[in-house]
Amino acid sequence: MKQLFNLTDNLPVVPGQSTLLLETGSAYSAFAILNKATNEVNRLFYYEKDNEEEDQLLLMHGKHEELGNAFADVLISYCFPETVLVPAAYYTTADAKNMLQLVHNTEPWLAKEVADHVPEWHLYNVYSVPRQVIAWMNRKFHSGKYWHCHTLALNAAAAFSERGGMLVDFKTNQFSVVLAKAHQLLLAQTFVYEQPEDVLFYLLKICNQFLLVQKEVEVLLSGLVEEQSAVYRELYQYFSHLHFRDIPDAVKLPSAAENYPRHFFSSLLNLATCAS
Repeated sequence: MKQLFNLTDNLPVVPGQSTLLLETGSAYSAFAILNKATNEVNRLFYYEKDNEEEDQLLLMHGKHEELGNAFADVLISYCFPETVLVPAAYYTTADAKNMLQLVHNTEPWLAKEVADHVPEWHLYNVYSVPRQVIAWMNRKFHSGKYWHCHTLALNAAAAFSERGGMLVDFKTNQFSVVLAKAHQLLLAQTFVYEQPEDVLFYLLKICNQFLLVQKEVEVLLSGLVEEQSAVYRELYQYFSHLHFRDIPDAVKLPSAAENYPRHFFSSLLNLATCAS
């Protein structure tokens, strides 16, 4: 398992006064510990898998004994790619499960179907999480609250104008797109890519398919993409409204994060807005 980020302010963590933010996907896991009183990030770590056989959550827990503490809040984001959006009027547990298996060929004995109700969009986001991940989370954080990362992104998508907008979040070799226009959700999907041109191809194809004008649509980027990167340069040539998604205004990063763009951590730290 490879560590990408290690950001800490070296101050002691008081679990009962802190929120644990945890995000995990098929090839990475990350967590941050947020002081509830000051909104300061005391710890932030980000890991990637070295190979498919690794149990990244178990390895990460072994490296960080602080994850065994009892936190005031535990907020979890699942970022696995197998998702299906179902209108609320047509949602049933059995049908959603069958639909997920049909679209993504999920295997029930390996993965568990989970559904987030998204009343603002009148739909359910049905997604698949590996059973070993669900079991680990329930064991360690039985009172944790969880959502899919697409569900969380829908809150930001509601602010897009009539021209439409795309939230594009990058992880290593993959990116997710949540697309909305005129208060309608059009797409929530994860794509795998190898070259910068692959990202451009997918986004231009999405614009064409949903009749979006690429010079007008807003594109909000987050995750592992830099302004100096080849991916950004490709997109900059075709999209006029290209921006980076920030972290919540109230959240304060440690000084160790000064050398990194804030949008690297926006998907993880925006989980903080879900705290009660």
